[in-house]
Amino acid sequence: MAPTNASNISTVVAAILAREPLLHRLKAAQQTLDFLDIDGVAIVLAAPALHDLDVEDIILGRRSIPGRLSQRAEFVASICRCTPGFLAATGPGAREIRRNIAIAAIQALHAPDLLDLLHHWLVALSLDDISIVVSASRLTSAKLQAEPRLQASSHSGIIQLSEDEAYAYAIAVVDAGLKPASKLREKCRNERIVVETAGSVLDNPPSTASLSGNEDGDSAPGLYH
Repeated sequence: MAPTNASNISTVVAAILAREPLLHRLKAAQQTLDFLDIDGVAIVLAAPALHDLDVEDIILGRRSIPGRLSQRAEFVASICRCTPGFLAATGPGAREIRRNIAIAAIQALHAPDLLDLLHHWLVALSLDDISIVVSASRLTSAKLQAEPRLQASSHSGIIQLSEDEAYAYAIAVVDAGLKPASKLREKCRNERIVVETAGSVLDNPPSTASLSGNEDGDSAPGLYH
């Protein structure tokens, strides 16, 4: 028996996602991989070391999860990632200097490092638009007594919301493959909105009290920072 109304369904799904490590792992992967915006990718593609290479065939031919970046490539990634509060704490001049340092570092990279940056970006693009499917069925008292056997079945686990309410559930990630070009255009538009919004906030900063409540730091990756 599955939950029957919208509020019950959302409660069950929220409890399952809070218990499972999947969302935390996806967030960690995004923070590691998603450090280039569309303009940053264009700068990488324009780097002299890639001029004579068929970048598309090389990148799409990679089937492995991106490995660790070299020290030189990680330097570029670290510049492109935002540290907490960076945008709010620096002026346009400092941000432009940071951007120019990143561009110079990119242009000095060798082809393998540039391809690694693009590979990270492509995987991050896939992770940016995936679906998580959760299925759950309510357990009767008899099924609850058979919990060890259920745990060994096709279910991911069992979650108990109260003394008399428990669910067996399964969770899966779908649509994690390469995305069509339309998704890339959509991501580009979304990044533009983020950048424009960030620029508006920087031109008209909120009060100090409001800034102090932002513990997660800036979230827009790329070469704007």
